Amino acid sequence: MQSNAKCWRLPAAVLGIAMLWLSACATGGSDGQSSCPPVVNYSRAEQVRAAEEVAALPEGALIIGWLADYAVLREQTRTCAQPPNQTQPDAVSGHW
Repeated sequence: MQSNAKCWRLPAAVLGIAMLWLSACATGGSDGQSSCPPVVNYSRAEQVRAAEEVAALPEGALIIGWLADYAVLREQTRTCAQPPNQTQPDAVSGHW
């Protein structure tokens, strides 16, 4: 039986890139009193360059998983920095 491990590589890379792009809109708390670390904003040019570099990585590159972990940490930081009663957009549709 053939391994299907290769089938999972592209989605992980795409997920990492997508999370980096989505994180570009992140900002830290506006009250200056947040105990959450700030989220670094990346320019569109930096995001494009990162996507190109990720696409050029060899199959099975370890950094792909690390980028996915980084994306999760960025999302957790954004959530931490939001006021408690602020609503979130729907994850699927993007609508409030």
